[in-house]
Amino acid sequence: EGATEAIVAVHGGSKGLGEMLGGIERLLAGGAAEAAAVDINSVHGSLLQRRDALGAGWDAEARQEDPSLPLAVEVAGPLGRAPLAEAAMVVAGQHSQLVGLLDRKQADALRELLQGLIATEIAEKVHRAGKFVDLMNGRLTSVATAHDVGVRLRWRRSPELDAPTARMVELLATRPDLRLEEDEHELRSLLSARLAEARNLEPDVPYRQLVAGTLDYKLWHELTVMVQRGGGSETRLSRRTPLSEGEKKIVTYLSLFAAVAASHDALAAQQPGPEHDRSGIARFVLLDDAFAKVSEDNHAALFGLLVDLDLDLVATSERLWGTHACVPQLAITEVIRDAELKAILLEHYHWDGATLARRETP
Repeated sequence: EGATEAIVAVHGGSKGLGEMLGGIERLLAGGAAEAAAVDINSVHGSLLQRRDALGAGWDAEARQEDPSLPLAVEVAGPLGRAPLAEAAMVVAGQHSQLVGLLDRKQADALRELLQGLIATEIAEKVHRAGKFVDLMNGRLTSVATAHDVGVRLRWRRSPELDAPTARMVELLATRPDLRLEEDEHELRSLLSARLAEARNLEPDVPYRQLVAGTLDYKLWHELTVMVQRGGGSETRLSRRTPLSEGEKKIVTYLSLFAAVAASHDALAAQQPGPEHDRSGIARFVLLDDAFAKVSEDNHAALFGLLVDLDLDLVATSERLWGTHACVPQLAITEVIRDAELKAILLEHYHWDGATLARRETP
């Protein structure tokens, strides 16, 4: 065993047989030399190194009552005391039983998982994510930057998924009641393989956490911002996109505002009443230290995007007033702090799209 030398007979007949026997003798001589290197001291040393790695309640020792007899290694543990070979066979059998039991329990758990509420929720979440992106793109088609730069969001399955994962995602995106029996069998097999990989990478993580990480549908998809200037070709937004820094920031904010607007659209669709009547529903977007890293010459464009998307702004800023012609009305509160008097004064203003007027407080 472990021989790397091939035994080849060049000649035929008795001479070839002699060549083969000579090759066998050389291999046996090499094996004997290796076996000679293993003595009683080396076995004892090996046992000492491995005893610390044994599980709780287990121990091993080597005995040789008669020097003329072979060295005996015995294992002591929950199964009692037995020779090493016998103990190894018993433990291997128990291990095989436990692995089979674990496989059956995991199969049952996966069957319940893939037929229960979790599987339905995954399919619905994947579907709703696509519909939500469609709502966002519906909003984005109605607005563009001052330089006629339009934005579209591309939500798709990640092209970096390997073939088994892509197939698993495809099956999970289908509602359980629409999957065939062979689809269920294939999906359990694919998901079991993914869970086994996750367990190998993180052996100490609870099973619930492994399932949650494996079924995180956001990891299976990618969301990309696509930009288009005028009637030009559509390109993916990146650092190398031929836009000024100000335009890139506006495009980024536009995508965020569209997400807020689409979220409000989805909530409004669930409210009773005519679909076109949304006059009484607030559509807030909250910004702390709004547009802090955007140059002032782009502020009007950003406020205009909020108006175009029918959003109600609540913002804090050290320098923004929002008094732009594109903003139809705005209530402004200026906070004035007097360090010497240790007092704070609030000044209230109103902007009507053309004039800023101070309001007297009662």
